Amino acid sequence: MAMQVCFSGNPMLVSRHVLSGLPVELLPLQETLVAVRAGNHHGIRPLAVLPGFRQKHRSRGHLPVHVFRQGQVAHVQRMIHFSRLISLVHTSIIHVKGFSFQPRIVATSDGLCYTERILISEVRMDKKYDCIIIGGGAAGLLTAARLDLTAFSPKGAGLILEATDSPGTKLRMSGAGHCNFTHDGSVKDMVAAYGEQGRAIRRVLYRYNNDAFVDFLDRHGIPSFSRDGGRVFPKSEKAQDILNFLLDFSAENGFALKKGFRVSQVTRLPDAGWQVACDNGSAFRTAAMVIATGGKSFPATGSNGRMWDVLSRDLDVEVISPRPVLAPVAVRSYPYGPVAGLSFETAELSVTAPGKKIQRSVGDLLLTHRDFSGPAALNICGAAEPGDALHINYVYPRSREEVTGILSEIFSGKKGNPVSAMASRLSLPRRFCQSILLRSLGKSIDADDVFRGSSNVNGLSPKKVSALLCDDTFTVESLPDWNKAMATRGGIALSQLDLRTMEFREHPGLFAVGEALNVDGITGGYNLQFAFSSASVCAESLQKKLRADSPVQGLRPSTEE
Repeated sequence: MAMQVCFSGNPMLVSRHVLSGLPVELLPLQETLVAVRAGNHHGIRPLAVLPGFRQKHRSRGHLPVHVFRQGQVAHVQRMIHFSRLISLVHTSIIHVKGFSFQPRIVATSDGLCYTERILISEVRMDKKYDCIIIGGGAAGLLTAARLDLTAFSPKGAGLILEATDSPGTKLRMSGAGHCNFTHDGSVKDMVAAYGEQGRAIRRVLYRYNNDAFVDFLDRHGIPSFSRDGGRVFPKSEKAQDILNFLLDFSAENGFALKKGFRVSQVTRLPDAGWQVACDNGSAFRTAAMVIATGGKSFPATGSNGRMWDVLSRDLDVEVISPRPVLAPVAVRSYPYGPVAGLSFETAELSVTAPGKKIQRSVGDLLLTHRDFSGPAALNICGAAEPGDALHINYVYPRSREEVTGILSEIFSGKKGNPVSAMASRLSLPRRFCQSILLRSLGKSIDADDVFRGSSNVNGLSPKKVSALLCDDTFTVESLPDWNKAMATRGGIALSQLDLRTMEFREHPGLFAVGEALNVDGITGGYNLQFAFSSASVCAESLQKKLRADSPVQGLRPSTEE
């Protein structure tokens, strides 16, 4: 049995050495050189030194790799070369006598190639999981809560690998901590909430719809109610209650949770299973694997998009370039900082650009210190590109002509405060009316001007004020920051999966759910709904795949079409 260290490209055998009586083949990348040293607590001895190493590298600031053991895990310290790094190449995992090797190669600008780090983990060959879920967020926990592995063995054999020390962080944040987990109404109306991808995921949503989600939680002691135009929340209005339930029920279903395990490599095993390697040197084998790592929004919560890079590198999975969505819209020369905190119950926002289809969003609008927020702005964010025009109608559905007529009556009056009259007639905040009048006169909205009577309306134009109220136009400044975005557009291309099972077409036994996929919905609980729907379809498929005659825990497909 030989251990191979194989670099990308067309490998060329250079040298053969012996490790613990096993032949070792070192295969370099093109003409580059590699040095590897092995040792223990008692000293260091050369393991493999390729021709030319001693002559070229002795005085170049190069530190060799050392091997030492701690318990059952062997670690290899980082080999450092003080040169200009230009790339980092990940190679495949190598298996030797129950150990799993993951070389990483650093290429430098001088044309040389060095071993940057090797992760060596002892793999317990007698332990193979039925299912490993990568990601302990909403989608991953919902999958585990829907898949009963104890039907296969008394204790179950499932594992959830969570990169952070706190699973379900974004779930706790949802709905400002109240957890708006779905939207009521007909599932037929929900499809449009997912934009261009709605048609593709239609059957997933129909199969396990919003009623099924409400019923699932209700049957396990979490009743719900709806408000704010159909948003559904747990009656306790505590996201933590849902998280606690999912954690407990996942454990009951046979899933262990490991925190602080960030996956760095996935490998298809010869026996059709999978091996997962983590940054901390751990490695696990499984019959089936579910990708539930989310998108890139709020990267501090652990969803930084790194798993997409791993899948693309190791399995050639197609990933649609991600962009932040459900975020405030930043515009040039934003004027409303002095009146931050004002809001509008029904405003219309639209985005236009030459040759671009007009995108519209209607809903609550919030003025912040720096940008436009609230559901109407968050939902239009995904359509806005830097340089696009953002149009706002603060008095929707009133038309410009109707508002001009109302303002003409107000400004022609001989008595009364025009600000108060506007606020009353148009149902607007007084401070906002004051700001609009000042802007129409070309003044800053924090000016000291006070409009009290007819003598103060001189110079006010009903048409100018109406234009600001019904078609306030700004230029979009930039894409939102990932730290402000609530969701991600982009991710694993849906064409890669069979959406009847959520399984990859080219990789049997590999599944993906939730925001890791190229699916995003508007605000209102739609993204958590898709997490539930996709997780349920995945769990049902896995249950059949792992044991055809075992019932799926709590799965009740909806029949509405």
